[in-house]
Amino acid sequence: MEFQNTQPKSDVSDTEQVSGNKQGDGIYEQPAEFKDERIEGKQPKQNNWLLKCFMALILFVVLMFLTLSAFNETNEIKDQETDASRMNELTDALANISKRIETMEASVQENSANFARLKDDWVNVSSRTETVETNLDEFACVNDAAFDKVGAEIVFQRRERFDISFYRGFEDYETGFGEFCGAGDLWLGLKKLHQKTQDGKWHLRLSMRSFSNYVTFWSEWTDFKIHSAPLYTLTFGRMVAKSDTMQNTTGTDHGLEGHNRMAFTTYDRDQDVYAGNCAILYPSGWWHRDCHTANLNGIKATSASVNYVQMSFRDGNGWKMISWSEMKMIRVA
Repeated sequence: MEFQNTQPKSDVSDTEQVSGNKQGDGIYEQPAEFKDERIEGKQPKQNNWLLKCFMALILFVVLMFLTLSAFNETNEIKDQETDASRMNELTDALANISKRIETMEASVQENSANFARLKDDWVNVSSRTETVETNLDEFACVNDAAFDKVGAEIVFQRRERFDISFYRGFEDYETGFGEFCGAGDLWLGLKKLHQKTQDGKWHLRLSMRSFSNYVTFWSEWTDFKIHSAPLYTLTFGRMVAKSDTMQNTTGTDHGLEGHNRMAFTTYDRDQDVYAGNCAILYPSGWWHRDCHTANLNGIKATSASVNYVQMSFRDGNGWKMISWSEMKMIRVA
């Protein structure tokens, strides 16, 4: 049996089907914009887009690199400026320290010169003062008989006229100096004090006058004694009497009690407990500790303003500048 093709024939030839371009012809021809551009020697639009993205990325990286470089350079400049500022500050600080050191050196030199002048002045005053015989056996007014009577009151230190220097060596303080007859300045001598306080019982009376209001105040202590050479240590007991104007003087930070059980120190015999020599720092001969809460052999006070180099005394009301002093030994038995 023969089968016949029943498909209807188209009125359009095969050639027309291939070349047809109208919608509805039954044949679909690809639009020109979707034709393969590589046929015409062009790159695809998709590849151009990727290239542009890649170039943009490179440009972004370059811009970031340039930005970071500029930021780092700015920071380096700021750091350099900060370092320069700090260096200037350090330079200024060192300059200030140098100026202070120079000022201190000048002050030390000036104080040394002043101290030398004071020492020369004391030597000159001492040389102009009539020499007083200090032989212990030849005191015309303070003789041995005066020490033998119970109730005897012997002045062994007086500062009133200030016509002789009390900045002296150990030998002078040991033998004594000054005016032993009358009311002039005097120091009886450590050797004499030691000899006489070994016999009998003695009280120590300390009398002073304040520079500020010229009020006289005094205190009296038991068991006064000067021990043997070379220390000539000062010892005394309790306070048994005092004036109403004398404030609290108990404890080692007040008055004479700060010097109890201390050895005698001069500029040429350092026997205090201070690392230096108190008799040089506070020109005098005295029973210094480290250094003093009372210094009645110091330089004459010139005003009520506190100056520890000058004659001074500390009681419960603080420091007083002293314009007159007298130390007296009183025999009680």
